[in-house]
Amino acid sequence: MAEWFEVVSLEVGLWALVEPHADSVTSYLVEGSERAVLVDTGLGIGDMRAAVEELTDRPILVVNTHAHYDHIGGNRLFEEVGTHPDAAPMVERGVPADRLSWLVDPGSFLAELPPGFVSEAFNIPPGSVTHLYDEGDEIGLGDRSLRVLHTPGHAAGCISLFDSSRRVLFSGDVVYPGNLFVCFPDSDFDEYCASIQRMAALSSQVRLLLPGHGPFPLPLDLVRRLNDWLHAVVAGQVSSSVSSSPWGTVRVYEGPDFNLLLHL
Repeated sequence: MAEWFEVVSLEVGLWALVEPHADSVTSYLVEGSERAVLVDTGLGIGDMRAAVEELTDRPILVVNTHAHYDHIGGNRLFEEVGTHPDAAPMVERGVPADRLSWLVDPGSFLAELPPGFVSEAFNIPPGSVTHLYDEGDEIGLGDRSLRVLHTPGHAAGCISLFDSSRRVLFSGDVVYPGNLFVCFPDSDFDEYCASIQRMAALSSQVRLLLPGHGPFPLPLDLVRRLNDWLHAVVAGQVSSSVSSSPWGTVRVYEGPDFNLLLHL
């Protein structure tokens, strides 16, 4: 099931692994001289381990940017898994099949499900977190490292990873064009605004901005535009409406590049 992924080589030692879901879930493999980091493991439908082992022979450490199902699905295939302490309990619990039945509707995908995949049995089993990473931690790969940035708001345990030597920022679900979900039980709008402001300040040091969904790399001014737009939202300068969603009633702010969903 490694063929489930579209593999895109971005540069030497850096690949995107895209799954053909309507939300174009994307994980990233970063190879150093001693080991490789897999930034998120996607939905868990294809064989993520087989896919990455076609790309590198280095030992692989998984780092989950947060604990949502579309970022931890392939964790079970790996021995070393790291995430933020606030995300670890959710990562370790997994997700039972009855909470994922909607996901495997064939209409959700832009390609056929892999041969042998059993939709009714699909689940994300409980697993272990072997490494905890918090603000400022460095994850060494040999000749390169990834610095951990705690960027909560979308979820409590959200982290982004910054390779300062190559100026590559992995933003997870913190920023991408489209629907921005700040409507989950552990979402926090004030924290989200602070995370975006921090990322906007960092953007001048970034060469590649790589999100967990949608097109990549992102335009480097996108996070600055998002930061400005959020200031307008806070100032009451953006109209909104109330709508129902799978996460309850939400307030929706519509912008030219983003739709912001907040819980009420």
